[in-house]
Amino acid sequence: MTFSVIALYPVRLSGLAGQPGVRFRKRRNRDVTLVPCVIETVDRISVARVERAVPDGTPPPLFKAQFEIERVAVEARRSVCVLLAADRPAAKMDPEQTVFSPIFDDGHRMIFEFRRAHVLIVDARGHVEMRFVAVDPTSGVIGTKTVYEFHTRYSPLAARCGEYLAGSIDLFPAPPRAHQARRVEIPAGQANLSFPRVDARDRRSPA
Repeated sequence: MTFSVIALYPVRLSGLAGQPGVRFRKRRNRDVTLVPCVIETVDRISVARVERAVPDGTPPPLFKAQFEIERVAVEARRSVCVLLAADRPAAKMDPEQTVFSPIFDDGHRMIFEFRRAHVLIVDARGHVEMRFVAVDPTSGVIGTKTVYEFHTRYSPLAARCGEYLAGSIDLFPAPPRAHQARRVEIPAGQANLSFPRVDARDRRSPA
């Protein structure tokens, strides 16, 4: 499990193409540039700072947090974390309906993206912990705290996490693999090959 912060610029910064961690995406028909950040702690306050130099005059970015989780075999599972929405409407919903879905999943690793989230952590010994994680979208200030009062409404979800660690269920089923056409060389054939002409009147519609 890896925590990081990214800066989203509302323009395409082509000059950063090819630099490590820089990615491009479309958002509402606009180009967006994702730039990785480093996290610095000053006076016990953690702040995300953009790791790459951007051109002067670039609009300010919006910051988001990311969790990256790798899929591992059942025997290697020691703990699992589940991200839950932390806004007010989510407080009245079934916790399983507030679980974040990954924005990226290649079957080996998953990336979750958010600004505010509750992180439910369950380990193989049955220890359960809930943490609140947030990043300010304009300043990049990061806030975290442990939620000491564990609400019983999360108990069924915590139990499912235990089943996942035991290999009984899969909380995030892997996406189906895309079937890719196998590329082959053009085979040898006749130099001139003619096909009989088919008149439209001779075609029969399928029964």
